[in-house]
Amino acid sequence: MNLSEIFSAILGMFKRPTPPVPAPPVPDIHPAPAGTSDTPVVPQNVPSINDAWRALCRPLVQHFESCALEAYWDATGKVWTCGWGTTGKDVIQGTVWTQAQAEARLDASLDDAAAIVDRAVQVQISPQQKAALVSIVYNVGAGRAASSRDPGRDGIVVLATGLPSTLLRNLNALNFASAADQFLAWNKSGGQVLNGLVRRRTAERSLFLTGAWK
Repeated sequence: MNLSEIFSAILGMFKRPTPPVPAPPVPDIHPAPAGTSDTPVVPQNVPSINDAWRALCRPLVQHFESCALEAYWDATGKVWTCGWGTTGKDVIQGTVWTQAQAEARLDASLDDAAAIVDRAVQVQISPQQKAALVSIVYNVGAGRAASSRDPGRDGIVVLATGLPSTLLRNLNALNFASAADQFLAWNKSGGQVLNGLVRRRTAERSLFLTGAWK
């Protein structure tokens, strides 16, 4: 062993050992308790923006339609009616529903009226405007053009003449003020002005213009 090797061996005896590098912490693999996650919780059963009209429309319809769980003859409309003013081929004399059936049929009928509005309206409208339109279509109907065997029926979408209603024409022409005033024209049943319809049309017009009604 030469002299340099001897010095190296002596220095190695006094050299401090390098401390070990600590291992990285092990992540906690246990799930965090509910509600402690940093990820925002998405509320369930919250209506989308496309359904915002329903929250405005449904209370108005229920206010002006009493709920009958046994079918009654609507002499003015000349039709058997059950639930929240619901009519149809399955509503006949002797029809009896539960409250749950009446509520479900109301929602289904409002969806049908909303689909009619969506097809007929060609311009952008707000949820409050759609709510008012769904309400009046639910009550008055879409209408149908006359044919050789059918005299037709005036409605919000089409008149018996085959032409669109003045309300719909004004709406699709972006004349919202005139369209709103046309709600008031649909206040008759069986050719007679009814106070209940006058109040209902006034409420729908207010909803259309302001988003609120009395």
